Amino acid sequence: MPRLDQLRYVSADQWNRFYLPFAREYLDRAQLMRVTAFQAYQSYLSITEPFEVTHRAEPITSTLYRSMRR
Repeated sequence: MPRLDQLRYVSADQWNRFYLPFAREYLDRAQLMRVTAFQAYQSYLSITEPFEVTHRAEPITSTLYRSMRR
């Protein structure tokens, strides 16, 4: 199966000013509710560089294993 090309990055400003106004008329109610809900996280989702590590946490592998092991 051929690899897909990487999608072009759309900035939050481009999305809000151009794409979203045109998309609104084609979104159903459920899709529009999701898009509206994700707007609260848009500043976090549009970060292109990760935050610097300020504090390293201890490994949580054993805790995850115990919580998933039922």
